[in-house]
This record gives sequence, C-alpha cells and structure tokens, in this order.
Amino acid sequence: MRFGNVLPAAVLLLVAVLVQLVGFLLTDTAGIATDRAALVALYNATNGPGWIENDNWLSNRPLGRWDGVTTEFGSGRVTELELSPNFMAGPIPPELGNLSHLETLNLSINQLSGPIPPELGNLSHLETLDLSFSDLTGPIPAELGNLSHLETLDLGFSELTGPIPPELGNLSNLETLSFRSNRNHLGKGNKFTGRIPPELGNLSNLEYLNLEGNQLTGPIPPELGELSRLRELVASQNGLSGPIPRELGNLSNLETLWIKDNRLAGELPVSLARLAKLDSFAWADNDGLCLPPSILFWGQQIHAGGGPVCPRR
Repeated sequence: MRFGNVLPAAVLLLVAVLVQLVGFLLTDTAGIATDRAALVALYNATNGPGWIENDNWLSNRPLGRWDGVTTEFGSGRVTELELSPNFMAGPIPPELGNLSHLETLNLSINQLSGPIPPELGNLSHLETLDLSFSDLTGPIPAELGNLSHLETLDLGFSELTGPIPPELGNLSNLETLSFRSNRNHLGKGNKFTGRIPPELGNLSNLEYLNLEGNQLTGPIPPELGELSRLRELVASQNGLSGPIPRELGNLSNLETLWIKDNRLAGELPVSLARLAKLDSFAWADNDGLCLPPSILFWGQQIHAGGGPVCPRR
C-alpha cells in the first residue's frame, strides 16, 4: 500500500476521533439530567403510555432518540419538542420551564388541560410555542412576554379566558400571533375578554394577527397601524366597537382584513383605499358601519364582504 493512500485514511480517522472528543467535552451532563427530569414530568403528567409516539421515553437512550425530541450536537441539550398530535392528556407540567435550550415547543392537537404554566416564560431561547387545539383553560401568563426570541405564538382553538396581557407587546421578534377560536354549540373555545392591548402595535415584525371568535370589546387600537409588515389582520366575531382607525390605511403589506360580526360603526376610513395589496376584506354584520361613496369603486374591486354604502351628505 502506498504511503499516499494511507495518509488520507489516517486524516479521516483522526477527524472522526476529534469530533467524538469535542462532543464528549461539550456534553452538559448536569443540563441533560435537568432536561431528562422535565421530559419525564411531561410523560407522567400527560399519560405517556397512551401516546401514539413514545419510543424510548423513560429509557436510558440519549434524549435525542426519544420520539419527538431533538437535541443539540455536543451539549446534548433538548432544543425541539414536537409531539403533535400524540394523544397527550393532562396538564402541562411546570418543569418544562427548565428546558433552557428549547427553541421549539409544539404540543398542539392534544387533550392538554389546566393552565399554561408561567414557568414557560423562562424559556429564553424559545422561537415557536404552539399549544393550539387543546383543552387548556385560564389566562395567558404575563410571563410569556419574556420570550424575547419568540417568532410564533399559537394558542388558538383552546378554552383560554381573561385579557390579552400587554406584556406580549415585548415580543419584538414575533411574526405570528393567533388566539383564534371557533366556539361550537357546546360553547367551547377561547373566550378572551377586554380590549386589544395597544402594546401589540410594538410588534414590528408581526405578519399574522388572528383574534377571531373571542369576546374582545372596545375599539381597534390605532397603534395596530404601526405594524408595517402585517399581512393578515383577523378580528371577526368579537364585540369590538367604535370606528375603524384611519391608521390601518398605513398597513401597506396587508392582504387580508376581516372585522365582520362586531359592533363597529361609522364610515370606513378612506385611507383603506391605499392598501394596494388588500384582496380580502370582510366587514359585514356590524352596527352602522358603511362604505363612503368616495371609495365605492375601490370597495367593488376587492373581495369585500361588507355592508351598505353610506348616504351621501
């Protein structure tokens, strides 16, 4: 065998050994133990034996081999928890707040019950939090406003109540915010009450805001007109009242605006005609809301499910 052929093989072997050594040196043994305890708490609290996907859970295999769990190379810390749908039933344990490297938490489409633990506000690296389609109850913890890296917050189709915390206006990286509800004949579904916090106007990266099917009241805050990247604003089927703020005409990227089935009144602001990208506008079933004759042609050009034309003055 030529020396030239041996050298590349030796180099490759050395690289493989070094990779394993680096991984060993970077392993966070104490952190892994903390993560494992949090996952065990989740398994025990939500009927783990009844899950669809539970291979290797509670075993001595590396956490990255447990169904739905992704870990970080080197440290071995849990970065993703994807367990949707998985026949989970029971409360979310507060120990999940100890998964300090977690970036994705998706427990949607399960039968989770009880409150959202405020300890989830400790997940400083979290980018996605999806607890939608659940039986969760109680208010949104204000502590979720601490999740400075969060990009997606989906709490839709649950049974949550109370006001929307103004602290959520601190989520400067948020792109999607959904509290959507679709109450059925049994009265199930989110029932958020109170006003839309004007602080949501601070979410400069927000693209999707869905508040449909709750019990929100009061005016649409003009601060929402500062959401320059917003593409979808859905606030139908609430108890919103008052006029539509003219500042919504500043939403140059808006494609969908649904505000039907509220108690909004007055003339639609003519500033809405500046929304060149708007192609779906639903504003029917409000109290006295009408389309000014001056923008009647605009209203006829978009897919507008709306109400009457205002009388000429």
